[in-house]
Amino acid sequence: MQTTQNITLKRLLALTAERQASDLLLVVGNKPVLKTAGNLLSLEEEEVVTQDFLLGAVDSILTEGQKSDLARDREVIFAYDFMNHSRFRVDITWQRNLLTVIFHHLPAIIKRLSDIGFPREVIDLTTRSHGLVLIGGQPGSGKTTTLAAFAETINHSAAKHILLLEQPIEFSLVSYRSVIEQQEIGQDSPDWLAALEIEEQAVDVLLVGKIVSAEVLKKLLRLAQNGVLVVAAHESGSTGFLIESLLNLIDQKERSFYARVLSEVYQGSVVQKLLPQVGGGQILALEVAFASQALGGAIRDQKFDHVSNTIQTSRSEGMISLDRYILELVNSGQVDKQVALAEVKNKDIFK
Repeated sequence: MQTTQNITLKRLLALTAERQASDLLLVVGNKPVLKTAGNLLSLEEEEVVTQDFLLGAVDSILTEGQKSDLARDREVIFAYDFMNHSRFRVDITWQRNLLTVIFHHLPAIIKRLSDIGFPREVIDLTTRSHGLVLIGGQPGSGKTTTLAAFAETINHSAAKHILLLEQPIEFSLVSYRSVIEQQEIGQDSPDWLAALEIEEQAVDVLLVGKIVSAEVLKKLLRLAQNGVLVVAAHESGSTGFLIESLLNLIDQKERSFYARVLSEVYQGSVVQKLLPQVGGGQILALEVAFASQALGGAIRDQKFDHVSNTIQTSRSEGMISLDRYILELVNSGQVDKQVALAEVKNKDIFK
């Protein structure tokens, strides 16, 4: 028998899908909020969200195992299929002894990199036989979508054995030319490191949703050295900080060694940000870097400030800084100048 909370939740999720909103935010003491094209819309016609409502709604969608995880970790993230036609990533957390629930609406169609608007130089990274490709960005910037698009691009262009490690699995990919496997951490494998106990010969392409520890990073670097194309996501706002934060996972005594390894296996990286687009919707802004002698040296010597300088002076090689990319979006009329000014790092140069 459905509870009142469950019926209300289903109605809100149906509304989220109908309005093509990216997120439904349920916070105690506030009206339900939809996020559409980066803008927040309070549903004033709805009742204020209460703790009792969220407790009942959460109880109706969580498995017993997920309830235990929420009680232990005070947070649980999982994928939820709604009415067999919409899929959501759900993030349930406790804050000040109150529940907060966010439903992120996942696209039904898995796009390739070209469909999203990535330049040819980035798409060419899918043809690499081995090495490491990094996907950076803040939460909500679409890193998981990019990983799926990376896999789907290879899936339609080459016969490879592709393995995706995710927590949770957000997109269900179907094998086309490639053979695709997906493992959910916490369900199919107990943790990230256990999932990486694979034979290099068995996997051609490995996509990893998160780099959580030094041991995971070391394993990915070894796989990248030994014939696997590794594509991994990590939270970051710039290429230099992306490289620095990864190496900071490793103990100081070993950092120089692994900085050299990283410089050798590094193929390229993308740091991305979603911006409001003129006329509605969102558009992807990118910082793109590729392996080069100068960039490899900066990584090896851990001169992270040189990474940014190298990107800025390597436009002829296909590299572009995030600020420059945003400037081009402004000049093409796709992003408002004031919106861009709030997002760029060097505002004086941008002006």
